[in-house]
Amino acid sequence: MRSALPIFATSLVLQSMLQFCQPAYSQEEDIAPNTAPVALLQLHNQIEGSDFRRTKRAQAKTAENSKVEPLLATSFQRAPNTTPYSKAIVSATPILQPASCQVASLPASTLACSSLNPSPSQAEPMQISQANDQSAPSEVSTPQTSAPLTSPAAPSTTTATTKPRRSAITALSQYATELLERDFGMPGYNPPPSAPLPRRAPPPPLDPVFPSTEFIGTNAQAPMGVNDNNYAQYPLEQALWAKCPVLRKNRIRIYGWINPGMNYGTSKHSNFPMSYIVASRSVHIDQAVLRFERVPDTVQQEHMDWGFRLTNLYGEDYRFTTAKGWFSTQLLKDNNLTGYDPCEAFTELYIPKIGNKKIFDGLQIRVGRYISCPDIEAQLAPDNYLFTHSIMFTVDTYTQTGIQSWLQLNKYWNLMAGFHSGADTAPWTNSTVPTGQFLVRWTSKNNKDSVYAGINDLNGLPFQNTTNYKPPGSQGKDNLQQVNLNYTHIFNRRFHTVTEMYGLWSRNALKGGTVSDGPVRSFGGGGGPGAVIPGYAHAIGLVNYSLFKVTNKDYITLRPIDFLFDPQGWRTGYATTYASGTIGWCHRYSDLLCIRPEIRVEQSLNKNVTPYDNGTRRGQFTFACDLIQRF
Repeated sequence: MRSALPIFATSLVLQSMLQFCQPAYSQEEDIAPNTAPVALLQLHNQIEGSDFRRTKRAQAKTAENSKVEPLLATSFQRAPNTTPYSKAIVSATPILQPASCQVASLPASTLACSSLNPSPSQAEPMQISQANDQSAPSEVSTPQTSAPLTSPAAPSTTTATTKPRRSAITALSQYATELLERDFGMPGYNPPPSAPLPRRAPPPPLDPVFPSTEFIGTNAQAPMGVNDNNYAQYPLEQALWAKCPVLRKNRIRIYGWINPGMNYGTSKHSNFPMSYIVASRSVHIDQAVLRFERVPDTVQQEHMDWGFRLTNLYGEDYRFTTAKGWFSTQLLKDNNLTGYDPCEAFTELYIPKIGNKKIFDGLQIRVGRYISCPDIEAQLAPDNYLFTHSIMFTVDTYTQTGIQSWLQLNKYWNLMAGFHSGADTAPWTNSTVPTGQFLVRWTSKNNKDSVYAGINDLNGLPFQNTTNYKPPGSQGKDNLQQVNLNYTHIFNRRFHTVTEMYGLWSRNALKGGTVSDGPVRSFGGGGGPGAVIPGYAHAIGLVNYSLFKVTNKDYITLRPIDFLFDPQGWRTGYATTYASGTIGWCHRYSDLLCIRPEIRVEQSLNKNVTPYDNGTRRGQFTFACDLIQRF
C-alpha cells in the first residue's frame, strides 16, 4: 500500500489539471465530451484498497438529500482485478446529468439521456459508471483531497452546515424525551410477550410494565374474552406441572408470592388511618400468599368452561381483608397484628350459549367469596400500583360473599348484577344482611377511555347488632351502602390516569365502624364499640392515580389527590377531612421480583382533630418500601 501512495498522489495532480482545464459551463454552449488519459486509468487501476467506498457513500447521501438540478457528476466504473470495494476513475470529465434523467446501463457503457438533446457533433458515447451512480455528486474526494470538482454555473452540492444554538429549555426538553425513550439495560425483566394471545376483547390498553395490561376491576383475573396471561410463568407451578402432568392438562395452577415491607415516619406507634401498614417504624410481612386456581377459557364460544380460585393470605394485611365469619376472631376478638385470611374462595362458570343460541358475548357466574370489584386499588400486592393505599381505600368494602353474574353485551359494554350477604360479612353470621349490587362498564371504541360505575352495596337496612349484645354494641358490624364511579383515560402506552369517587352511608352506625372487641394495641384497634351516631352517617372519597412508564422495567406513580370526607367520624373514629399525597417508583428486576419505594404525606384538614399516631398527631410523613417475590 505504501508503494501506491506516490502513484495516488500523481493521479490527484493529473485530476486537478483536468479540472482547471475544463471550460466553464454555459447553457448556450455545446459540451464537448472529453476522455481521460489512458495513463490516468492505468495509474488508478494499480491502487488496491483505496478509500473510494467511503467517498461513494458520502456522494450517494449528498445526492439523495439534494434537490438542485442539474448536478455535475463524475462517473465511476469498477476497475478490473481489484477488490469488490476498489474502484478506479474511467472518465474524470464532468457530465451534465439532470436528476430527472433516468440512466441505464448500456452496451459499451454509453449514456443516453433524451433531456440533453445533444447535437450530432456531441453524439459520441460517453462512458459512465454503474446505474446506481447516476446521481452521484460532482465531488471526487479522498482523505487527502479537499477541492470539489464543480462547475461555476451549477450550485455546489456540498455546503457547510452550522449546528444551530439551542436554548437551555430546548436542550433540557430533548434530554428528558430521550431519557423517557431510553431503556437503561437493567437485566432480567421479561415482560409478557408482545405477540397477542387469542382474545375477543379489544387489544390490551396498558403497557406490560404496569400491574395489569387491562382496565381496572378484573381482580387480577383475565376479563371475559381474554385468555389467562399466566401461562405457567412461575417456578412453583412449572415444577408441579413437570411432576404432575394432570395439573397441566387441566390448567390447574399453584403459585404465590411473598411481600415483605418496611416503613419509617413521624408517627412512633401507629400509622392508622393509613391502611395495611398500621405498625409504624417496623419491618413486617405484609403478605405471604399461596393460590390455587383454574381460569375458564372465555375466548372460545363453543362450550361451557369452569374455574375456581382459592387465595390463602397470611400477614399484617389480613387486618383489612378479614370478613366477619371468615376466621375473623383473630382480628375482631384477639386484635392480632398478623393472621390468616382466605380472601378469595370461589368457583365460576362460563356460558357462551344455550343450545345453538349465543348469550350475547358470554355470561360468567361466580359463587363464593370474592374481592369487591370497583376500586382502582386491590387487596393483593401484585395488583396495585403502589405499596400503600389511599385513605379512602382504608374504609370501603374489601370482600363480599355471594353470587356475581357478568353479562358481556359486546366488546364495549359489560353488565354485572350480584347478590351477597353484606360488605365483609359471611352469610352464616348474625350480621348477615341481604344486599344487592349492579355495575356497568363501558369502554370506548378507540380503547382509550373506560367508565366503571354503579351500586356496590345496597339494602337500606341499619348498622347491625348495636344493642343485642353485652356490653351494648359489642360484635357490631358495618352495613355499608356504597356507590362507585371510576374513570380511566389512556394518553399513550407510557402515560395514563385513573380517577375514582365513592359515596358511603349507613343508618344508626357506630363511631369507628365495625367493632373490634379485642385488647387495645399500640398499633391500633381493639377497645370495643364506639358511640352511636343517630340517623344517617355518610362519607365521601376521591382519589386519582397518574402513571408514567420510564423504561421497560420502571414506572412512576403519582397519587396527588386522595381525600376522605368523614364528617361524623363514622369511618375512622375522628370527625374530619383527610388529605394525602404520594409519589412512588416501581422497578422490576425480573418478571418474578420487583421493589416499590415511596414517600407519602397526609394530614387532617381540621386543625382541632389529631387522628394520627393514636390520636396524638394531626398529620404524618412516611417513607415506605416493599418487595414482591413471586414463586
